[in-house]
Amino acid sequence: GDDIIAALRWVRDNIAAFGGDPGNVTVFGQSGGGAKVTTLLQTPAADGLFHKGIVMSGVLGRLADCTGSGRDCAEALMAELGAADI
Repeated sequence: GDDIIAALRWVRDNIAAFGGDPGNVTVFGQSGGGAKVTTLLQTPAADGLFHKGIVMSGVLGRLADCTGSGRDCAEALMAELGAADI
């Protein structure tokens, strides 16, 4: 975790030099990397270091136990996160 936070701080501090926007950073992870993205979503030290997360083939905690439709599970997660829409 600390190495990922350090990398995100570096991105925040240097992205403008590469034409990027420090206020619009997206993290992406596939499989184990997806699990790391979900961990970042719950890590206070990551607050403000990224603004969007893409999880590909990772498991989102309680979603692994969801028995409803994909839409039902996504809506339940969004409600839990306090998100109005995606």
